[in-house]
Amino acid sequence: MKKLLAKAIFTGGLALVVMIAGMSTSCVSTKSNVSFEERIRTRMYQVWDEWKPGYDDWLKWSNTLYAPDATIEAIGSEPQLFKDYQKSMKLYRDSFDMDMGPIETCSVESNVVHITYKMYMTPKGQNSSTTSVIPVTEYNTFKEIPGFEYPMVVHLKLITGEESGAAFVHP
Repeated sequence: MKKLLAKAIFTGGLALVVMIAGMSTSCVSTKSNVSFEERIRTRMYQVWDEWKPGYDDWLKWSNTLYAPDATIEAIGSEPQLFKDYQKSMKLYRDSFDMDMGPIETCSVESNVVHITYKMYMTPKGQNSSTTSVIPVTEYNTFKEIPGFEYPMVVHLKLITGEESGAAFVHP
């Protein structure tokens, strides 16, 4: 039986465990060894990498990021409950192909992750070469929610339009 040699490397609050004989690597992020701020920053990048453009896939994805009772300020002038936001997004997904560019800036203060990125929206059934590029700013407030493995977003404020430098396209 081979013995596995493991070495823990601590950088930036994360413990990287390298298994030499097994040739596997993993990033260990537990509540005990990483600050809440670092956990939510890491979580934001993780879910960003997992984002899916199709509506059904997006529904599944969004359920892993937003708390069931989250408040979303993204569509319209009034805040929405998460389930209502999901329904509102159906209209957008039916009208546009949507994609999100990489996170351009990310900062964390306490339990809020602030990110900027570009959203790409192409009308369906029309001239598909017309893609709107929309700068977006988000403020995601995270909280530990019992029953969930990761901290969840309990409040999202998404800003587009003049405040982010471009107008949001409505279906």
